Amino acid sequence: MNAGDGWWENYRVKQLNEQLELLESTKEQLQIELELETELLDNEIFENINSIPINLRLLKELIADHFNNEDLRGLCFKLAVKYEDLGESIQNSSKSRSLIEHMQQHGRLGELLIAVVKERPRVDWSKCV
Repeated sequence: MNAGDGWWENYRVKQLNEQLELLESTKEQLQIELELETELLDNEIFENINSIPINLRLLKELIADHFNNEDLRGLCFKLAVKYEDLGESIQNSSKSRSLIEHMQQHGRLGELLIAVVKERPRVDWSKCV
């Protein structure tokens, strides 16, 4: 290897580093755009979902089947609902029903549906609407 090769390697490394920085910057911009698009889509869905009829019985069954009591506690936290307000029952299906009733009474049923879909994306929630 001669002296000129070292210069060329340094030049190529500098070029590759600049390209990498550009790619990382582009990736960050795309992530921000994706987050904004997702938020806009969520808002659009959220605005329209309260007008969609929801099968409450099936929603209760799916929540009870796919969320244990600790999961329900976490879901309540995310929805700013006091878990303790769901009643004394230790049965998951009762807690699920109480959560649905609470959300329905407060006009937030659509918000609940969006939250469970996000938490359990592999569950077929489409049967509820």
